[in-house]
Amino acid sequence: MDPDGLGLLNLLPDQTGSEVLGLAVLAMAVVTSAASYRRWFRAELAMRQNQPLPPSRLPRIVAFAVATLGLVGALLFIAAGPS
Repeated sequence: MDPDGLGLLNLLPDQTGSEVLGLAVLAMAVVTSAASYRRWFRAELAMRQNQPLPPSRLPRIVAFAVATLGLVGALLFIAAGPS
């Protein structure tokens, strides 16, 4: 997701809100990687103790964030009009 955030900043350089949107994508990448490590650690511990894998809310959160940021990005792109 890091290249996506940087690409977004280059795609919409002069559009209002593009910096915030690009930084939000970068922040989502950091949060996802941190949460993924935590999920991996919990799953690894459960397997070692022969217990069921713990549930994760991360896929739902990431799907919502990607859909929301994608919609906002599309609206900014449409609002920018032809170059």
